[in-house]
Amino acid sequence: MRRHTLTTLASVVLLAAALGAALASCFSPLEPPCAFTCGPLFECPAGYTCAVDGLCHRRDATQEDAGTASCTGQPSTPDAAAD
Repeated sequence: MRRHTLTTLASVVLLAAALGAALASCFSPLEPPCAFTCGPLFECPAGYTCAVDGLCHRRDATQEDAGTASCTGQPSTPDAAAD
């Protein structure tokens, strides 16, 4: 009886681990062309470079990806009316 319980428990743990690995492999975070302010020593997240505008630009972003509206440091659409 005890052996059956351990086998069942091991199967459940392996199934949970496989499911977790499968779900993690599907994760794809958003990587905007430029949305972060450079750090005080011009640091940026991995895959980004600090540009002269003080924003971190994705290294593989095309000019179309990094249009002026998306790289101004301001949201491209206002979230409230102007005062």
